[in-house]
Amino acid sequence: MHTIIHPAIQPQALALVQQHQQAGDEVVIITATNNFVTGPIARAFGVSELIAVELEHEPAEGGTGWITGAIQGVPSFREGKVTRIGQWLAQRGLTLA
Repeated sequence: MHTIIHPAIQPQALALVQQHQQAGDEVVIITATNNFVTGPIARAFGVSELIAVELEHEPAEGGTGWITGAIQGVPSFREGKVTRIGQWLAQRGLTLA
């Protein structure tokens, strides 16, 4: 994040996200990239709603298991993005319409 991502974040991009947030728009990032990669980027933009690929972890005491490489749930790529955004909306009592 410090070396690659932060220097690449343009002030205009941050301002645009903030403009939408201040206007009351719900800002959501949906990506086919893993959530452990995109989570810090979403936080850098001040976006709390992230729909990303979630990887399964081996069960371990204290919840510190290794990543198995398997995808948990519906992956958010291709038609899975439509499914995942539909799930996100349904959790809020909303639809695409």
